[in-house]
Amino acid sequence: MNMPRPSIHGSILKAGFSLEELLELAKQFKFPGVDASFAAVRALVEETSPAAARDLFAAHDTAPAFMGFLAAGIFAPEAEFMGSLEQFEENCALAASVGCRRTGTSFPNRMPLPPNEVRQILRDRTAILAERAEPYGIAIGLEFLGLRTHRLEEPHPFINNVPDTIEMLRETGRPNVGLILDSFHYFTSEGNLDQIRSLRASDIVHLHVNDSPHDNVMTLEDTERVLPGKGVIDLTGWFKAIAEIGYDGYVAIEIFDEEFRNQEREVSLKIAKEALDAVLAQVA
Repeated sequence: MNMPRPSIHGSILKAGFSLEELLELAKQFKFPGVDASFAAVRALVEETSPAAARDLFAAHDTAPAFMGFLAAGIFAPEAEFMGSLEQFEENCALAASVGCRRTGTSFPNRMPLPPNEVRQILRDRTAILAERAEPYGIAIGLEFLGLRTHRLEEPHPFINNVPDTIEMLRETGRPNVGLILDSFHYFTSEGNLDQIRSLRASDIVHLHVNDSPHDNVMTLEDTERVLPGKGVIDLTGWFKAIAEIGYDGYVAIEIFDEEFRNQEREVSLKIAKEALDAVLAQVA
């Protein structure tokens, strides 16, 4: 059974690390992937070369699993978004040159505009980005937010679950679009394993994993996320369903616990990797 490969996400690390330090940590704790800073990778390529960057990743037994490099926000004003596409293509070319094939963004689940209007914008702009990214072999991921306590000041509920996001993505007609699937948002959306089993492997671009300290989804806050296996989400079932559809990409632990993050980086990574490995061991 194929299993997702662990990737380091910066949310679990004390700030201030360089790309080289991140890669050293990846090698030390046996992370086959890193969710790398695009700015740091671009600086490395400009200073050296794409081949040198690839060699640096390879020397640390890791790969650029995911990088965020949209050149404008997905809901930026029309002129700003369209004007950013040339830069986005340049970003795609650079990312592909170092072996990164995944990018994307999240979108809010409450909006100031009516949902049909927002949905059309999101669908059409995702299609445009995917068309520009496809020649470089890059997939565009969208992350829905299932959180019920998010942007309550906005009047209109918007897409906040697996089925509705996938329906919209399939309407783009592009083969290189999919989910950035986060276990916390899946849980707070009251998702179920059948929703995951209905997916194709290519419907998932990237995974974020975390856990919830309790099951009152109406009150959960983003900052309450805990490490995998330390809460109430059925992550064994979640990973099994993901493995069953054939996904073998990367999974990154994403939590927003400042106390955890402010430990020494080696301490945070050791604890996080052990937690994820323990969950994955129950699945294999």
